[in-house]
Amino acid sequence: MAVRKIKNGKAAGPDNIPAEALKSDIEVATNMPYLLFKKIWEEEQVPMDGKEGHFVKIPKKGDLSKYENYRGITLLSVPGKAFNRVLLNRMKDAVDAQLRDQQAGFRKDQSCTDQIATLRIILEQSVEWNSSLYINFIDYEKAFDSVDSKTLWKLLRHYGVPEKIVNIIRNSYDGLQCKECYPYFANPRLYVSIQSSLFIDDASQVIVLLLLKLFFIFLIAITGKCITLGNIHCDFILLVLEDV
Repeated sequence: MAVRKIKNGKAAGPDNIPAEALKSDIEVATNMPYLLFKKIWEEEQVPMDGKEGHFVKIPKKGDLSKYENYRGITLLSVPGKAFNRVLLNRMKDAVDAQLRDQQAGFRKDQSCTDQIATLRIILEQSVEWNSSLYINFIDYEKAFDSVDSKTLWKLLRHYGVPEKIVNIIRNSYDGLQCKECYPYFANPRLYVSIQSSLFIDDASQVIVLLLLKLFFIFLIAITGKCITLGNIHCDFILLVLEDV
């Protein structure tokens, strides 16, 4: 059930409804938003209240007078996350059929242990055979700060995600805005319109997977090569971790 999948102990969004409140009475928590979710599904329109987030900056190490030493997070509606989980469940089959076996990150019942071990073996064999090896780590977090939305919708359709789900996700980003909350979640004092960013929640993880698949195809098209260790040839291996 989508409500049970929501994590506890997380800050609530603009509606001030935490996950614990929804889980305290599952029957009420599912019956109350049912009509709203049904209307969104039928009309493919997300209410404006569901397109609002609270932006909070969290200090990191270093000089706090510099903006790069803060990490920004956006608090979204918890019931909205439950609806996103419903969307994820309805489109994950179409996406899983497109993914490579080597891809483990963001996938249910899979671990990146084998990918990490494979990378270690490649490194060791490269040293043993005295061969050149180039490894590229990609900061996906930075990539999602500037995403062309039109390309995303085309990508989802291309890989078989149902049109209705694409329309709902697209509409959820139309008119998306955040309020800056400072300090201590005081009255929001600034509206910010979100134009080219992608929130990483349950539903958008599918977009992450498809973007990574597209990047993999792009690498093959550019290089047309595989890794060679002695007389052993292997295909590109895509390591998919949340922090890589």
